[in-house]
Amino acid sequence: MNISQANGRNVVITGLGILSPIGIGVESFWENLAAGNSGVATLDLMPFSAAPQNVAAEVRGFEEKSARKTYLKALRKSVKVMCREIQLGVASATLAVENAALELDQIDH
Repeated sequence: MNISQANGRNVVITGLGILSPIGIGVESFWENLAAGNSGVATLDLMPFSAAPQNVAAEVRGFEEKSARKTYLKALRKSVKVMCREIQLGVASATLAVENAALELDQIDH
């Protein structure tokens, strides 16, 4: 018995919103995943970290300026009060809605 059977609820995935170190968006992510590309590199967004040799996986290509124009277009006025983590989450949700072929105004609040 899996978890959804235990509580009687079903889950349906309607869209994917991927922002990862190996690609932003389903197509880019899949191409890099299939090619075996790694997103691990020297950190650019943080001046230093506790990671050995300052190496980690960052979501590159997601800067506030480009995010406002591309991923957070409908919310561009709110972006300035969002930290990077919230921007990533909202952009991921927006990409998932687009991937599901839904319009933001169709979603019940």
